[in-house]
Amino acid sequence: MMTSSITCPTCTPNTPGSGAVFSIGDGEVLAGELPSGKARLVQAWIEIRREELLADWELAVNGEEVFKIEPLR
Repeated sequence: MMTSSITCPTCTPNTPGSGAVFSIGDGEVLAGELPSGKARLVQAWIEIRREELLADWELAVNGEEVFKIEPLR
């Protein structure tokens, strides 16, 4: 999956067998794909955890260790 051209804050869910890159800002799929049901769950998780995701993004960009973010249950 080519993601080198993506410059906005993103997350890649840890999903066995498939993968996608989602924008943290709006939950849009930027690269790859997931089945629609799983994609909707990831988008809901992004909505719930957006502040934590953005904070981790800043840490990662600055070369710092990121915090674990709770999965959607």
